[in-house]
Amino acid sequence: MANIIDYARESKLAFSELPLHAVDSLVLSQLSYLNFGESFGTQGEAKNGIPLYELAKNVLGDTAFLHIRDGVSNRALVYALSTSPRFRGIRFTDYANKLSAAEEKQFSAVTFLLPDGNVYVAFRGTDSTFVGWKEDFNMSFTCPVPAQQEAVRYLEQAALRHKGRIYVGGHSKGGNLASYATIFCTAPVFERIETVFSHDGPGFLESVLALPQYGAASAKIKKTVPESSVIGMLLQSQESYEVVRSDRLFLMQHDPFSWLVQENDFLRVNAIKGGAQALNKTVHDWLGELSPQQRMLFVDVLFNALSATDAKTLHEFMEDPRKNLMIAAGTAKKIDDDTRAFLSSALRSLFAVGIHAFRADPTRRISLLPEALFKLNVPPEALEKLRLPPETLAKLKALPGAVSRLRAKRGGSQGE
Repeated sequence: MANIIDYARESKLAFSELPLHAVDSLVLSQLSYLNFGESFGTQGEAKNGIPLYELAKNVLGDTAFLHIRDGVSNRALVYALSTSPRFRGIRFTDYANKLSAAEEKQFSAVTFLLPDGNVYVAFRGTDSTFVGWKEDFNMSFTCPVPAQQEAVRYLEQAALRHKGRIYVGGHSKGGNLASYATIFCTAPVFERIETVFSHDGPGFLESVLALPQYGAASAKIKKTVPESSVIGMLLQSQESYEVVRSDRLFLMQHDPFSWLVQENDFLRVNAIKGGAQALNKTVHDWLGELSPQQRMLFVDVLFNALSATDAKTLHEFMEDPRKNLMIAAGTAKKIDDDTRAFLSSALRSLFAVGIHAFRADPTRRISLLPEALFKLNVPPEALEKLRLPPETLAKLKALPGAVSRLRAKRGGSQGE
């Protein structure tokens, strides 16, 4: 089954024949993860930008893919776009990249000028920096975060610099930024916005959802999530969405390269999988038990422990995970008694909420477990202590063997 790389290779229709749609948006959103650098259309450059067919000539080195997950797929996408009749004439410009540990801000965006005279503004999702992840967690208790404010400013400037109808989009946090910028932009810019694409982007606090401008913007927002969406379901309460088929397992479905494409659209399914629904309900209910101040404390303690290491990114942390985990754990031990008591209480609450979600619907317990957990080789006597219904227990015991047989049958494929 095809993904966005295959779609980019095979697309031949011009944008004048087939206007920009959700799959195009995911392609350009993924492209926004590249480190374009100063030689690739920085903000303030000439309005005409650089065509995508020139991009492949300038990304042969590693700089453009530094700290980007799955460089192989990203390179394949770049080369597919550079020869695609549909995409190769798109021009990109106004690259912005701002990272500030002091402000807890990670923001990046790029503008694509379409051959039909319209504009696509792409906001990057979370990168590998701890600053970026901290800002994501901050969304659970505060709004706006700095990247959301930057997104509004960037959209306003893009609209001022370029004519035509405007499409806005992004993957993961980028989808949230695209939606937020649309909700809070000025009326003249809002009128020019054709569609907003949020690809597995987290939602908003109730304070945003209650605003009248959110109601107006929601009609333009098209949200897509994979079958086992977790990131896109965070703070999800009022947003409508459509579900896309993925060929990966569980959390790996957040990867845009795993989303399946059929002709000029995603291969869609009816609903989020039951296991993901149970997990999302657990997180949602647990957050509901914590005040904004408690959420902030939980996040601050977690990232203060991580910042005690020399690592600034997830990649650096994983270069010596054992050492860094020991440093983080040592820092966590130094917190005061009141904070430690709160953290213990919060974690117990999370566990209790999760157990409640499991017991509410035993049929979802199996589907909630990622394949990686089976590598722990939990002994049968430990499974017995879970007090699961006999039928569910039998399925759980048989599952490691079933996974092995499935891998053998599919030659090691990650597909479900």
